[in-house]
Amino acid sequence: MDSNQIIGYTASGTTVVAYGIQFVHIVRCGSVEGISLPRTLLDTASLVLWVLYATRMEDLPLLIATSCELLMSLFVGVIVLQHQWRSPPAIQEGPPKGPLKGPPKGPLNHSAEVCVVYVKPQL
Repeated sequence: MDSNQIIGYTASGTTVVAYGIQFVHIVRCGSVEGISLPRTLLDTASLVLWVLYATRMEDLPLLIATSCELLMSLFVGVIVLQHQWRSPPAIQEGPPKGPLKGPPKGPLNHSAEVCVVYVKPQL
């Protein structure tokens, strides 16, 4: 293996890990807040072209990296679309209807989506 191949495989691995971190976060948390669907679709189209290019150029490191990223990008796109197709919860606007009878009894129907990922630093 020559130095160009070593650089290519190292760059490919780094790229896959970088994209993979975002992918794992989305899958673990189930949250796509802040993820743009048009950006994801454009990224996917770009990666399809990179896979075709790497195949035609017979560039294995580039083909591996872009293929892995393409798969992750497709999954992210599906997750984003699923979240957009869900109907938003009904929100009652204005003051409550009917007489007020004090605070509600029983558990409140409030939820917050929180995802914390801990990364253990390696020394």
